[in-house]
Amino acid sequence: MEAEDWKKFTFISLTSPSSYGLVVAIVALAILFSLGADLVVQPRLVISPVLFAIGFIIANLVPALVIPELAPQFKEKWAYFVVFINQVLLVAVLFFFLISERITMMDSLLLWTMLSFTMWMVVLTGLGGVRIGPKAVLLSSIQQTLVWFLILLSVDFIIINPLPHLLLLLCGILVIILTFLFSEHLFSLVFMGMSGFWELSSFLRGVRGEQSSLSIGHNIDAPVQYLKFEQDGKEKILVAPWLHSGPLRSVGGGSLSTNCIRKLNQDYSDSYFLHVPSNHEYNPAADVSERVVKSIQEGGKYSALKVSRPVSHEEKKIKLFGQRIGDCYLLSLSSERIDDYEISLFHSLREKYRDLNILFVDSHPNFPIKGCSNVEAFSRDAEIIEGLLDEVIKKLSKEPLLEAELGTSVTFLEEFSLFTMLFKTQRFSTTYFIADTNGIGDNEKKSLREIASRLGIDYLFLMTTDTHSLRLKTLIERADIPQKTLEEAVSNSLKTKSARFLYAESLLTGVRILGRSYYELTAITKILARVIPLLFLIFFTFFILLLWIL
Repeated sequence: MEAEDWKKFTFISLTSPSSYGLVVAIVALAILFSLGADLVVQPRLVISPVLFAIGFIIANLVPALVIPELAPQFKEKWAYFVVFINQVLLVAVLFFFLISERITMMDSLLLWTMLSFTMWMVVLTGLGGVRIGPKAVLLSSIQQTLVWFLILLSVDFIIINPLPHLLLLLCGILVIILTFLFSEHLFSLVFMGMSGFWELSSFLRGVRGEQSSLSIGHNIDAPVQYLKFEQDGKEKILVAPWLHSGPLRSVGGGSLSTNCIRKLNQDYSDSYFLHVPSNHEYNPAADVSERVVKSIQEGGKYSALKVSRPVSHEEKKIKLFGQRIGDCYLLSLSSERIDDYEISLFHSLREKYRDLNILFVDSHPNFPIKGCSNVEAFSRDAEIIEGLLDEVIKKLSKEPLLEAELGTSVTFLEEFSLFTMLFKTQRFSTTYFIADTNGIGDNEKKSLREIASRLGIDYLFLMTTDTHSLRLKTLIERADIPQKTLEEAVSNSLKTKSARFLYAESLLTGVRILGRSYYELTAITKILARVIPLLFLIFFTFFILLLWIL
């Protein structure tokens, strides 16, 4: 999914205010509203303005206290926030009553009821309330308006010919309920009986940063390749699972690389994640980072670290560079016009060179907003990549292995991390710079090349993990990493020492990936982002016109 499409969901990641501040705001607005009500409806109040103010405060605080008890996953401050928003909406719609000669106060209250009910329905289904079931969601959604109408029994106008308005109110609520139930039914048809409310809830909670899982997809067995370095009695790991980081943030495997990096550096010394060429069909439906790290076998038969001189070959703006590290061929693809690759292509290429230990890496230098294309199996680009592989393998087979020293560094920043690895031989030095981001900016590339040249590094390879764990705003448009930070990251790996090396593989069985369902999910997401706001706008416009006519 293009980053532009995610822009519509950046509001989901916003942080809600504290509960204390919201309670103060609710009480303050209630007092102001009650003072206004004293001026507007004083002739029709059957209780004192003070009692009316107390009742108004209770009408807003009761739902905020009760709903989190009904839906434990629904945070208390979210409830206060929705109550406050509905409170502001109530003041706004009653403003229609004051400035319009055609719209009555009852009309304004009916409009607010529709808005409030819809707000609760959307938020409860989107942020975890579905665990309590559809019926409880419906009852919770109407709770604030019911308590508010009990307070309004203290006003005479509530009993003046209410039947037409109540019928209109019931019809409006029925339309909203049917809209939600139809959406649920449609989703269950597309995804074979799964709950659309539950999947939407999981998706939105994941976008906010809470780890969530999706039920869609199918199971596969995913290879895990890893490079192990032993230095000063400590092990350093580069792990490359044949999975894709996605779909987004903490939804499924969106934080796969970030979580792996964190767990690896808890169990080992400077360790990192390599992005195997793949696409979003290989997004895990749940967080499998723990399984990836545990798949790394302890110990093994190490040998002295030796590396070859790096080689590269380019055709049609697709570049493949490679380096032999011991008995492993580390091969990385780079192209400014390509985003992702069909993973089956690389299964076939590994089978072609089954006698060699080949580790493919997608350097993924591009930001997703660039709108690059994907490489499909049996395409012209796939043929080019196979030709590049043949040429690079031929070149590497002629390059001698030289004893090398190793230097590594991991730099943890606020939202992501950086990794640098230096191989130093008597003839040349090679630095791998890997960022746990989704693309490297042009200014960052320029700065890194200048730094490498200044430090006397002969070969510099830039990579990212293609992570989708970043906040939406950062994922769409990330600020450049300061040059000082980049220089420190590279410089910290300059202290090299002798090391030993081991290449190994393992297999993750029964990993649920999204598969082709990912494209159905993104299609529905795009539809929701465009159609639902329009539908609600049309509905409420029609509702206002109906109130005006009646």
